[in-house]
Amino acid sequence: MANSSELGFDPATTGGPTPTPTPGSVLYDQYDNFATEEPVNIPSQDFEEALDFFDSQAADDFIVPAGQTWQVTEVDVLGEYDASGPAESFHVFFYENGAGDLPGSLVASRLESPYTGSSDFLITLTQPVTLPEGHYWVSVQARQDVITSGFWLWHNRTVQSNASAAWQNPGNAFATGCIVWIQHAGFLSPVWLRSRHLYA
Repeated sequence: MANSSELGFDPATTGGPTPTPTPGSVLYDQYDNFATEEPVNIPSQDFEEALDFFDSQAADDFIVPAGQTWQVTEVDVLGEYDASGPAESFHVFFYENGAGDLPGSLVASRLESPYTGSSDFLITLTQPVTLPEGHYWVSVQARQDVITSGFWLWHNRTVQSNASAAWQNPGNAFATGCIVWIQHAGFLSPVWLRSRHLYA
């Protein structure tokens, strides 16, 4: 199983090196190689306060190419509800790449970001996030009460890009022992995402 994230035009689309981005460009696109066998998804959800120990996050890494600066305005992911849903909103977090190729220091968070969609979730950041060249992680977390709306699950991808995807459940409600960021390889399959960016 593998992970997903990278910044730059999809080579399959451009047929060459990452070009200079333009406003509205889709720069990181991993809407491919969808998992069809278990596990096909993983929870990444901010639960109601009484069930905070279930709070979990999935994350994937990407690279802003040398010499480029990005203003991220939207993050799109494939996901599904195990019940009726819907999510109230989504939290989006950006981290520096840390030790062991895992999420490190928090760069920016955009809490309670609005979205559209019910399988392809198009999340508009409450405020753009500017990222200079470097190696980063993005985590998308549904703000959703499980008692009334069930689980939100981020769909997995079967081909790895960059480092293996990461997951954590600090309260250990899922009894995995992943109370800090752990890579999915050999444990949980990775997630995939698409990020839309504007050039700053």
